[in-house]
Amino acid sequence: MNSLNRRNNFKNKRGKIMSKKMVFLLVCAVVIISLPYHLYAEGYALYNLGSDAGGRAEAVTSSVNDASAIWFNPARMVEVNKSNLVAGFDYMLIDLSIKSIADNKTYDMTDDNAFLPHAYYVYTMNEQLALGLGINTPFGLNVEYEKTVPWRYTVTQNSLEIMNIMPAAAYRINDKLSVGGGLMIFLADAEAHKQYPWVALGMGSVDGEVALEGDGTQIGGMAGVSYMMNEYETLSLVYRSQMRIELDGDLSLSQIPAGLHTASSYSTGATANAVIPDTVILGLACSRIEKLLLEVNLNWRNWDDLTTMTVEADNTFNSLLLPKQTVTTHNWKNGGELVIGALHTINETWAMDYGLMYSKTPVRETYATAEIPDTSYYLVSAGPVYTRGDLKVQMPLAYLDNFKKDVNSSAGQADGEWDLSVFHIGLGVSWNF
Repeated sequence: MNSLNRRNNFKNKRGKIMSKKMVFLLVCAVVIISLPYHLYAEGYALYNLGSDAGGRAEAVTSSVNDASAIWFNPARMVEVNKSNLVAGFDYMLIDLSIKSIADNKTYDMTDDNAFLPHAYYVYTMNEQLALGLGINTPFGLNVEYEKTVPWRYTVTQNSLEIMNIMPAAAYRINDKLSVGGGLMIFLADAEAHKQYPWVALGMGSVDGEVALEGDGTQIGGMAGVSYMMNEYETLSLVYRSQMRIELDGDLSLSQIPAGLHTASSYSTGATANAVIPDTVILGLACSRIEKLLLEVNLNWRNWDDLTTMTVEADNTFNSLLLPKQTVTTHNWKNGGELVIGALHTINETWAMDYGLMYSKTPVRETYATAEIPDTSYYLVSAGPVYTRGDLKVQMPLAYLDNFKKDVNSSAGQADGEWDLSVFHIGLGVSWNF
């Protein structure tokens, strides 16, 4: 009888574990299917990769206590009391316009919305050990302009799409100290378009288009440590490694005038590179005030290593008209953010998140282009948090603004007044099993 009960208990436990896995796999499938990438943030790093964190402007490195800790600080996965599933999205309304000094006209980005999903699952083995798996989109970019803009020979579309898969683990060393880490598996797709000046060169009646498409995979690592200084303050440090992704794909040129090539278009294999910077985050959380949790984060990103981007073509029909190697100079500097977040607990059911961020752009004005139209900005956020039993629902709201920026670069084509604002609406669910 006892052996029968043990077998039944084992079957029930295995069934619960399998049901958790099925729920997480279903959520992951939805996230992967819905991944878009019409995005904007510092450089091409993205904001709001966790719904509760989004309401606090992501100042959660030392206070996150749900499955999104996989990304924000893997060491704090051991603070998840039960196995936990987090899933959500951030919808963005983007308003980017450039008032060009070339013709005194204002040009708007044509694609002005975005959808950024995420999902995380932590399985609590015991009080000391936790395992997790997460999916998010930490880096990405998509800008698109009309084919008549003054900078059309530099860019009309530029996109970088990165999906990040993160297996992770955390271990509690003692009551004060915990550590965690994991892998970051980046699956990247990139696409770039620009007009080719056949008309300006006097070689044709219409301009052509240069198109580059490619994809690649790279693996990096992340690590975190969380130290409870006393019953009120917690100090944390997170590191994410640099990755250099080689993108393999195709390079093409259209509308080639007769006599220059045997066909009106040309395509060849090509490679390009994308740099994902090292990231270091220092966070301090304080809960000395009753029902109020405060946290300050300092974020640093090593964009200084992004000096150039190189496109290598396998072949060419004419090395003067379509060089085998094209090098774009960026010479970025290091960037980062100062972030302040707060969680105000109203009662057992309701709480409010608040956040404030200042982001310093890594783009030097001399090298600013419409390919990656980045400027420094401020962001404010807030959002209600509803808790009932093991279920938590968050709806973060955020507003980003660069307060207009006059750009005078060496490239020149997109010089003028850059005006950017982004409104974020998020929705997330956290479920304890």
